Amino acid sequence: MTSASAFADLLESAAEALRASPLRDHCTVRLPRRGTLLATGDIHDNQLHLDAVVRAARLKRSPDNHVVLHELIHGDRLVSGMDMSHRMLAKVAELVLAHPLQVHPMLANHEIAQFRRQHISKGAGDNLQLFDAGLEWVFGDESEVAADAIGAFVRAMPLAVRCENGVMLSHSLPAAAQMAHFDLGVLGRDLVDDDFDGPAGAAYAMPWGRNHSPEHLEALAREWGVKLFLVG
Repeated sequence: MTSASAFADLLESAAEALRASPLRDHCTVRLPRRGTLLATGDIHDNQLHLDAVVRAARLKRSPDNHVVLHELIHGDRLVSGMDMSHRMLAKVAELVLAHPLQVHPMLANHEIAQFRRQHISKGAGDNLQLFDAGLEWVFGDESEVAADAIGAFVRAMPLAVRCENGVMLSHSLPAAAQMAHFDLGVLGRDLVDDDFDGPAGAAYAMPWGRNHSPEHLEALAREWGVKLFLVG
């Protein structure tokens, strides 16, 4: 897809589908009691992995089959030194529109970093700059149109997915050191722009959290009524 307007229309339509989903409760998706859920780890622009996940999810077989996807962009497979993982966002947007109640892309730190212009690296260069280079090469002078649509799509993703059996999925959880400034009520409200800015923003702190002690996890579980955390 080399048309910035077509790319933008696709991602903005997927963003609206995410926001309008009857499963959406503010920044949380609440799955129905009945069904099967396939949870993934980081995709990072690996098309083979995405294809395998979609096959395993069997979305066409039953409307009760669900899949959670996250950390979609910033892979290690560069094209002429550029990151073309905006294409992965387009593929997932197509999946959302084809199966709006079954495909649940979830907020992760790499999408947030790209959306909020926060420099980030997986060790092979500045992912923000590599991704921008890919957008500019494909869309030229209209790369900003594509970037704005990416922001809209990321902004519409939920921070967590919850099941009625007590399982909660998120990319990560806030670290103990962040709790003095972390809003524990974030899962019951809509996200605002400040939530995406570090270090205190809830949508920033939660996907970046690391090194969780059992005591910290137990405290979060009690606060949120969770029996099992499943993180990327």
